[in-house]
Amino acid sequence: MKLIRLQAFSEVINSGTVTEASRRMKCSQPRVSRLIAELEEDIGFPLFTREKQRLIPTAEGKLFYQETESILLGIGDIERIAKDIYHNRETCLRLLSQSHFSHGLLHHAIGKFEKKIAGIRYHLEIRRREQFAQWLGGHQFDLAFSPLPAKHPLIRHEHLISVKLLVAMHKSHPLSSKEQITIEDLGTGPVIAVNKRMLMRKRLDDLFHQAGITPDIRIETPTVLSACQLVLQNMGIALTDPFIANVIDNTDFIVRPFAPDYKITYGVLYLRQNPPRQLVRQFIDVTRQTAEDIALKHNGLYRQ
Repeated sequence: MKLIRLQAFSEVINSGTVTEASRRMKCSQPRVSRLIAELEEDIGFPLFTREKQRLIPTAEGKLFYQETESILLGIGDIERIAKDIYHNRETCLRLLSQSHFSHGLLHHAIGKFEKKIAGIRYHLEIRRREQFAQWLGGHQFDLAFSPLPAKHPLIRHEHLISVKLLVAMHKSHPLSSKEQITIEDLGTGPVIAVNKRMLMRKRLDDLFHQAGITPDIRIETPTVLSACQLVLQNMGIALTDPFIANVIDNTDFIVRPFAPDYKITYGVLYLRQNPPRQLVRQFIDVTRQTAEDIALKHNGLYRQ
């Protein structure tokens, strides 16, 4: 399967038209159409339907792009990488993370790392945790940051930091006067929780089950960050961690330690066959120190 055919497919998907794809690839429109047809012949199914000189992705085409996205998006980096190697320059740091971890930690770590080693390029991609193995497997990223455990035969992980589970609330909430919050406290009022497929929700449900409490789940939301934003509207209380809490910059938003101590462990993930080079190792060290500083700031640093 020729790379240029995949490039043509990626350009048509991302630009929306053969005309724009041909402009980006600096070739003729018939050439792009021919490359798409050759790719369809290679894989054995149609990627597009033709409607009035437009290419409309088929269901199979959309699925093919979804499953190969991490590879296809990296095609455009090949020329830049080759130039960096030719000129003996470090290539960029390619980082993969969940949204809250990116906003609450990695943005700060990148800022500190830039002061230490200036001029490094960064490629920061935000994805759901269950997509990490696929994206790392496409060899497009140096590191992913994820809660542990993270088991996959292609991936190794290292401990980054263990942090305390925290309880987020509006400063006017009746529980705000307490120094720490118990599971029994959570059972007394409205709770804002993430949906049942999320790791944080599974932990919360297990704790309520062990305590024999039926909680008042007032709102379910897809992310812990969304739950904390609803906390600001005084809709209830929510479980969080220091990095999500670090995203919320509002004096009405407060966090309290959850008791007993319940830790969340974050790790650094990378391909077994691609251990971190020196520059990446240095970034891990800076990220770990930044994570400890943030956790300490929110009284969420877990030390055994």
